[in-house]
Amino acid sequence: MEQIGNIIHKRLNQHQIGESARASEVVFKANQYLSSWLKCEHDDVRAVTLKGGILHIGSASAVWSQETRIVSDPLLRKLQDEYGKTYVKKIIIKSLTIR
Repeated sequence: MEQIGNIIHKRLNQHQIGESARASEVVFKANQYLSSWLKCEHDDVRAVTLKGGILHIGSASAVWSQETRIVSDPLLRKLQDEYGKTYVKKIIIKSLTIR
């Protein structure tokens, strides 16, 4: 008899929900680290998406982009330790208007 965890895993992967959920978890975790390390609000800096191993982070201003660049290497290492170096490969920071 197949274990329930294996059945759920297969169904999630069958519908590609598992991958989306994992990427969302990485974005959520990155946002937790960013808000903690930078002492910023969600509107100042936030991880937006993880696509193709690249974590995209948006910032409300050039100042916040610079602050985020300072912690981007430790953030990448932390996420790679948790999720693997092949899953989170790089971080891109862009100055955006976040609403």
